Amino acid sequence: MNKKKGFLGMALAFILNNLLSVVVCLLIMTLFSFVLDTKFGWIMHVVMLVAFLFFVYHQAWQYGDRDLNNNFGNRNLTALLGGLIAAIPTLLLAIFALLIEVGAYVPNFTIWGQATITAVYRFWNMPFIIMFDLFKAVPVLYFLPCIVMPCLTTVGYLFGYKNIKISDYIYYAREENE
Repeated sequence: MNKKKGFLGMALAFILNNLLSVVVCLLIMTLFSFVLDTKFGWIMHVVMLVAFLFFVYHQAWQYGDRDLNNNFGNRNLTALLGGLIAAIPTLLLAIFALLIEVGAYVPNFTIWGQATITAVYRFWNMPFIIMFDLFKAVPVLYFLPCIVMPCLTTVGYLFGYKNIKISDYIYYAREENE
């Protein structure tokens, strides 16, 4: 497998999985919008974050499992590079959102430009909606979603390569003789 094609393809798949998790978050928020400010709202936000983690982790796990089964053996930083490339849109949005938040950058296109960049950042990172108030209080945390993607893809890829299934540890499997 061509390494350049490998991690660029992975990055595109991870970006699409991020977009898929945003769509799932929109559906969850639409269906359960009446409970956003209740205790159930916290559960909904956690479910949205877990959906993001699942989509990205599962894709990385599949890449690792495929490499194991096809004996590619190119696990040296492929998933990390794919995750880093997939984090570039989040990183750019985080930089602009942080600069706008601290007042160091004011776009030429008036207040609507500031609101647009912040809205796009919030849309792209919708699975992290539970932390947006914290981001506003501590602006350097705007970069937190940028760190999650490469870490998650690397762990997922290595677990897939070593054929470690988290579901085996979560679900209790009954033995047939019981």
